[in-house]
Amino acid sequence: MKNKFVSLWWLLAILFPIGVTWIPFFIINSTRSRPLSLQDELFPLISESIFVAAPFVILAIWSKKKLMSSEPNNRKAVIISGVIVLILYSALVGWLLFDSFTRKTGGANIGGGLLLMASPFILTVVMIVTYQILKRE
Repeated sequence: MKNKFVSLWWLLAILFPIGVTWIPFFIINSTRSRPLSLQDELFPLISESIFVAAPFVILAIWSKKKLMSSEPNNRKAVIISGVIVLILYSALVGWLLFDSFTRKTGGANIGGGLLLMASPFILTVVMIVTYQILKRE
């Protein structure tokens, strides 16, 4: 169970950037009749992919450490705190995707981008606080 849970986070660290960054990029550019060139967009796509994958990488490393060294009661707290982070992050990413597909005026969602960049730090704090609360019970 421990290895499967940690493997899930590593898998999501790979799949989320593909599904959230790369696929929407090609869909949006093909519908707006822009040339599908990665020449100018490669660095922003890679950096956005790193930001999207960061919470799952942190979760994988943290979960592996906690699951290996913790008691059986604390394992439940690790799993629940990871699932809460997954739910919160999925909601954030879903909102950003919805905004990018429905935005008709063009331009960038600066607030959403900043929130995405800060999400690894915010979600790490949420994960640790949730774990500490659940560990007490």
